[in-house]
Amino acid sequence: MFHWIEKLWTNSRNRPDESVDWKTENSLFQFLSQHVNAEGKLASPYIDLPDEKQKENSIRFAPGLRDALFGEDDSNDAKLRIKKLTKLLKTIAKHDTCTAKSEFYAEITSTDAVVGIIDTLFAKLQGLPVLPYLFPFAKDLALKSQHRNAVKFGIALLGRCQDRSILDELKIFGLHDEFTVFAMIAIMQLSDGYVHDLWELAKKVDGWGRIQIVTRLADEELTEEMRDWLVYDGYKNCIMHGYLAHPCAVQGRLHLRLAAGTIDYGLFQSTGEIIEALIEGGPAEDMSDYEHAATVVANYIRHAKIHASELSDFLALHQINDFFMEELESDFSKHEKNGWTKDIIETCKQNISPLLAKEDWQAKTMVALEGEEILYWQGKAAAQKLGIDIWEIVWKKLMANPLEDMRWYDVTANAKEHHVDQIIDFALKTLPLDEIASGPKDFLGFGKGYKPHLCLGWVLNFLENKPGKGEKLILAGLWSPVVQQRNAALNVLEQWGKEYWTPAIKQRLGDLQPIEPNEQTKETIDKLLQ
Repeated sequence: MFHWIEKLWTNSRNRPDESVDWKTENSLFQFLSQHVNAEGKLASPYIDLPDEKQKENSIRFAPGLRDALFGEDDSNDAKLRIKKLTKLLKTIAKHDTCTAKSEFYAEITSTDAVVGIIDTLFAKLQGLPVLPYLFPFAKDLALKSQHRNAVKFGIALLGRCQDRSILDELKIFGLHDEFTVFAMIAIMQLSDGYVHDLWELAKKVDGWGRIQIVTRLADEELTEEMRDWLVYDGYKNCIMHGYLAHPCAVQGRLHLRLAAGTIDYGLFQSTGEIIEALIEGGPAEDMSDYEHAATVVANYIRHAKIHASELSDFLALHQINDFFMEELESDFSKHEKNGWTKDIIETCKQNISPLLAKEDWQAKTMVALEGEEILYWQGKAAAQKLGIDIWEIVWKKLMANPLEDMRWYDVTANAKEHHVDQIIDFALKTLPLDEIASGPKDFLGFGKGYKPHLCLGWVLNFLENKPGKGEKLILAGLWSPVVQQRNAALNVLEQWGKEYWTPAIKQRLGDLQPIEPNEQTKETIDKLLQ
């Protein structure tokens, strides 16, 4: 009797399960496959996954950013989760039980955090048999799940299973920045030509996925074609060129390319962008880390005598000139190791001066200011360098689109004292203040529905040193649901001093104090009223 029960239980436990509720044909893999275009890319690089949590007034991470930001989780809670997941995977590998698979899925999808535990978990699975049960389970997680965490664990498991039949599917996952780094690691484990595969994938992604792949490629042996791509295109991404400027310059051997007597305009233009990114610095290695900095900059200026013709070139040359004047002269010792000498700097400054003084830059700037957004941005930056007054241009653009927040920024940034009343009057006429002043909430104000609030925010910042001006705008800001706008209005009142507070403003502050939902903002109000 007991033998029969044991046999029945064992057969039931090992019976293939076709009804696990998390498996679906409408999976994330199916979704991505349907959006791959003829070029082998996603139709839109910024496409939202179906499981994206659409929460109003919450910060949304760019695809792949969360995993790029957070490292290993060493907390006690993480250790307990890893222990549980390890036990479940061992059970699945040996017995293929429905209960263990469902528990594993429930555990990995119960939180947003993945990257903090996944490496430690798989380090504990050395020697775990992948057949007959683990590989099919990993494949189901990756290809038949609607949850991104399950997909990520599935991809990671597939990489360990050493079955190359899944490579094409992994490359499809790699097209979305949310999964690129997981697909990259799996491809490296499975593909004999993984360097070429990663390069092909890097060309098809634009965000964190490209940053992660190119960073990895910088440590590999590359073909000349791959090195060409690094310096012409590889550094470009929609996050920040500074993440990849240094590895692409080094691995692409930019200094040797620029040493040639002549170069094509494409290389000249991309070099300007790389130099700008290195000067700006920030998240990764910058100009102070680049051993060929002096050689590259000096040769770029040499080639600029032939190639500098676009406003982007003018701005790059100006940034280099500012780098000489501000960075090198103030902290020369930090850059001396990269080939800089006083003579080289002086020669560069002498060569760059006539390039910046060319007469046609002003005409090109005026044309750009009437162009589309990228050209317009370049025109604004060039106008600032050239001392061109662009008030009439930015005011015209604001009148044409008064609910575009960056138009208000441009106007307030370029206004003179005699424009103050004109700006306030236009704001009162065009901004929907009653709609904005819907009552204090703890909202961040993200999304298209908050464009008017952002417009008001720029006007409030403008009013900081305009005591007594724009009372109605201040009142609307104090009663906005967006925390940033209330803080901006409070900052204006602090800068003004109490002698400029009208009875209406005092009343509004008194009404706001007891109901302010944000603790830090409430502290600010309390201090002001004291």
